[in-house]
Amino acid sequence: MKLEFVLLIVDDSPDNVEQAILLLKDHLSAQGFHLKQEVARDLSEQGLKNLADSQGRNYDLVMIDFDLELGERNGALVASQLRQKLSYVDMVFYSSMSVSDLLSHLAEQKVSGVFAEHRENLADMLKGLADTVIRKAVDLNHMRGIAMAEVAEMDVLMGQTLVRVFQSNNEQVGAARERTIERLREGMEKNSQRLQKLLDNGGLPAVVDDSLLFSLANKYQAVRRVAKCLPNELGNELEVVNSYEEDIIRNRNMLAHVREDIGEDGQIILRTVGRNQNEVVINEEWMSGFRQKLLRHRAALVVICETLDRQFGGPET
Repeated sequence: MKLEFVLLIVDDSPDNVEQAILLLKDHLSAQGFHLKQEVARDLSEQGLKNLADSQGRNYDLVMIDFDLELGERNGALVASQLRQKLSYVDMVFYSSMSVSDLLSHLAEQKVSGVFAEHRENLADMLKGLADTVIRKAVDLNHMRGIAMAEVAEMDVLMGQTLVRVFQSNNEQVGAARERTIERLREGMEKNSQRLQKLLDNGGLPAVVDDSLLFSLANKYQAVRRVAKCLPNELGNELEVVNSYEEDIIRNRNMLAHVREDIGEDGQIILRTVGRNQNEVVINEEWMSGFRQKLLRHRAALVVICETLDRQFGGPET
């Protein structure tokens, strides 16, 4: 599981459950997860089989409407088919009929392990199941790895964008290019020969690709420096990433140096280690706040990098 919660919707009128899904989206966002929803378009037996075979491993939750307009095939039959293919994915079966009637339809098809709910209470059921899925899937140590992987993906995104931007030789980013080289030289006295060799052979794009010389902080500062060349092309994204170093890099570094412990309430926590620093206790509340920061910064960086690519990007080599 990543910071993305994937919901499969099996409903031929998905607009009818839009409000419940919006409430689920808000609920997940408050915990630092992004809801990705996919509507099953081909509800035929073969179409659902193909979907389950190709994408089944990606789903965190499946919701199935009973009242599908499929002739003799109703939602209970679809639930039976999907349960056979997706044995360990939580599912909720819903309709405007009573829960007892829904369960009877499932029993007729010998479907087990599927939750049933009245349409009016669907949002609460979805939120409750999502919480259960998240608790089962991630403990603090697992979430620590997910969070650090998310930072690594942002690192790659910024690096690839900078390579394309600096390869373009666009005059608009000339000052940012020279300032980036200047800042690198200031901080790289010990690696001056390595740096100069890369600059001579491949220019600044070659340095960007070298993680020893061009760190995540270097990439963030360079992206922000170049983005300032386009103040009118961006909204508040630059303002968001101004705190990237504090919100993301510092917390990522903190997660790299923690040990597992048991809190006063008996729950597993993580504590920072190392002398000359105040101890930080990392619990689910801390992790939830960090996930929200990751989502906010990633969304802003995607907009910034896409904008830079449109304006300055050359072909990546």
